[in-house]
Parts: sequence; C-alpha cells; structure tokens
Amino acid sequence: MACVHNVNYVVIINGYPTKIFCVGQGHRQGCSLSPLLFILVMDSLSLHIKKVVLEDQFQTLKMGNNISISHNPFVDNILIMGMIFCFSWLCLVHIYSRFANASSLPMNVNKSILYHGQCDLETISYTKVYFPLR
Repeated sequence: MACVHNVNYVVIINGYPTKIFCVGQGHRQGCSLSPLLFILVMDSLSLHIKKVVLEDQFQTLKMGNNISISHNPFVDNILIMGMIFCFSWLCLVHIYSRFANASSLPMNVNKSILYHGQCDLETISYTKVYFPLR
C-alpha cells in the first residue's frame, strides 16, 4: 500500500522524467500501474500458498506419484486445489484473511465455488463458515 497512498510519482517518457506529481484519488481501473501492482500482490499470495505447502500445512491435490497441485493463478483469479482437511482450510483461511486485509482485495463469494468429493458434512459446514461459498 506504500506504493499507492501518499506517494509522489515521476514518469519517464522517451528517456526523460516528467515533473513530480501525486495521485489524489488512488489508483483506478485503467491506471497504467494497476496491472503491475495487481501482479505483485497476487505473486505474494502465491508465495504464501507455496510456503505452507512446503511446510506441510496445506494438503495439495495429488495427481500422480510425484505430481501435486496447490494453486493456479490466472489473470484476475486464482484456483486453489487441495484436500479438504480442517487443518488445511484453517491455514488457507489464515493466509486469505491476511491477504485480504493487506491488499483490500476481498473474495467475491458470488463468483467462488467450493467443489468437494467424498467429505464429511461437518468439514464442509466448517469450511463454509469461513468461506461462505455457494
């Protein structure tokens, strides 16, 4: 957020810097810095997910002997794949809540879905408390 609030900017055009200017209303859609800032923020989320996978705090989706998938970031979305265990979802809730607070990017629950296979109803109910998905 330090790159967004109360900061002065200089843009280099054809190798020459412009005069210093400040952004009064924050960044808006269409701002040339928005895609870069979004990529940096999503990379941070991706790194946090990778870290908890390496620390065995989040159970990934096993695809074969040595192949597992935890997440796949897209342009403006992220697909998270894992086994539904309470400890894995608690870890994910912790990561996501910190991410949402730091980035001001809340989850759009109208565009989010929790798919599950054979899982007990208590765990599914538990995850829906933290992720009110349809």
